Amino acid sequence: MLAVYMPIVRDATHAYVELWNHHRIRKQPNRPNAVSGFPYLLYHYPPSGVGLYEVPISQEYISQLEESLEEWGM
Repeated sequence: MLAVYMPIVRDATHAYVELWNHHRIRKQPNRPNAVSGFPYLLYHYPPSGVGLYEVPISQEYISQLEESLEEWGM
């Protein structure tokens, strides 16, 4: 079944992603800080003044999460 349906699912997913990433996000009058434009362009070519807001996860925090999952057998 995987050999038959996987290409169909893959094509449908790709078509949806293409459609979503090329639609326009409109300006919203009640939300002045909302970003407008095309998602694909905003992701790959962000406007000037937009910075990265990523925060690296510390190894200590990961260890704490792993310890809390031990009681669940994970």
